Amino acid sequence: MDLPMDVRRCKSRLGPRDHFCCPGYFGHDCFKCPGTVDNWCSNNGRCLDGLFGSGECLCNEGFHGTACETCEAGRYGKDCKSACNCTANGKCDEGLDGNGSCFCQESWTGTWCESKIAPDLCSEYNGGCHAEANSGYTGDGNLCSPINRCVEEVNGGCSDFADCIVTGPNERRCECQVGYVGNGVQCLEKVVPPVDRCLEDNGGCHPKATCKDLHFHTKTAGVFHLRSPAGKYKMNYTTAEAACRAEEATLATLSQLSDAQQLGMHLCTAGWMDGKKVGYPIRFPSVKCGDNHVGIVLYKDPVDLSSPYDAYCYRVRDVECECGPGYIGNGEFCNGNLASVIATNSNFSVFYSVSSLNLSPSTSFRFRSDLTLSWRDMEYHISTNNSLCFYEDLKHNTAIPSRLGFNLIVVIDSSPLKLINKQVILDWDIPANNGLIHIIQGPLRAPPAPVMLLIIFIGGAVAGVAYYFLKHKNDAFRFQYFRQLAQLVPNHSRPPNHAHICTKSCGPRESGYHRLSSQLCWVFKQN
Repeated sequence: MDLPMDVRRCKSRLGPRDHFCCPGYFGHDCFKCPGTVDNWCSNNGRCLDGLFGSGECLCNEGFHGTACETCEAGRYGKDCKSACNCTANGKCDEGLDGNGSCFCQESWTGTWCESKIAPDLCSEYNGGCHAEANSGYTGDGNLCSPINRCVEEVNGGCSDFADCIVTGPNERRCECQVGYVGNGVQCLEKVVPPVDRCLEDNGGCHPKATCKDLHFHTKTAGVFHLRSPAGKYKMNYTTAEAACRAEEATLATLSQLSDAQQLGMHLCTAGWMDGKKVGYPIRFPSVKCGDNHVGIVLYKDPVDLSSPYDAYCYRVRDVECECGPGYIGNGEFCNGNLASVIATNSNFSVFYSVSSLNLSPSTSFRFRSDLTLSWRDMEYHISTNNSLCFYEDLKHNTAIPSRLGFNLIVVIDSSPLKLINKQVILDWDIPANNGLIHIIQGPLRAPPAPVMLLIIFIGGAVAGVAYYFLKHKNDAFRFQYFRQLAQLVPNHSRPPNHAHICTKSCGPRESGYHRLSSQLCWVFKQN
């Protein structure tokens, strides 16, 4: 709003007719300078005021306008001191409220609109390309066809035991075939639920043994995780193999570990497997264990064989056999008492049967056309009670008292074969629950008896031996050797007939089964 004339004019000190315009006003009539009172030229310049002034604003550097109310072109900011750097291809955000940014023209880009954009030839009609000229298709761009991964890759990258199914351009799904399980990329043979092997033929154990199927009871198909006593991940491939062997096992194969996984084995612990592989069984998806893979997580081949991991072993022996009460053996064979062991073998059965009869002292026993043994000869094959000599305890010139009252002498020649009264020992340490049996080359002949004691001695011996065998006779059962004869005696030293005796003098001894403190029998075999 303009002020009254008398306000715009200032009186002169020289007289009433003389006057001049107040600051901010100009001309004869003292017009107001651009801007507002006390803010002439927006305070960004100086007004040419006074009676003879033109009222024009002389703007400070960078400012422009009638009242210096804006920035010069190409400047921005409150003080208009900042210059725009846009190229001719862009428009600057200038002025008091501008920030100097550039608005580029079409086809130009960059901070200062300095870069030209290549024309988009595909914006219209797909640039003349085929409608499917993109990912998932193959061709020259003008003619395109969908990529079939099941053909482009070997079985589409699926397992050899999976079907590759096309689901779209360059897309496929892998499905394991019937009888296999996995994610399609890895397909392993579906495990057959284990059957307790002990239900059929006692698992191969002796009828008098208790059978336990280790694979069936552990529910992991014979596979078990093994860790070094030194801690986690301390075994390389070689030490892992040795550690499994020490457990009477081998490194598990991929198939065996898969069977265990399907039966319930779940371990997020890497271990060595057969074939120089490393992996672990996973039943439940987990990001931290196999990146949500379910099955056998395998490390990428080849694996550094010196790298330390745990191990997955496969128990080779699938059943455990243990002889029942009253029997000894390894479970695959179980022996009862001496009489029953002798009776089990057809070549020993004659000795057993005649030993168990109540015969007169004058009785003689014919084993073949050229072999007849007296009752004294039979007694000569049996040691006195509580006399037990293991084969390794038989030393040169060892004396073993027989039930006949005469000693048997051990001789070790340079072969080095061990002999009893010049008969070679062919097999040994066959256990019974009341003694041991050693097999010799041929029968022993008893020394002649004193005439005066002959009738009394033979009568007592026959009665004693008959009573012993009748007392200990058991049902016949399978007889098994610890060793095959062919492995024990050279062909040139193995005679056609073998015999066996029972003796004493080495004394009671603890065996691997239980304390044996009975008799030792020397048995000869009849062909």
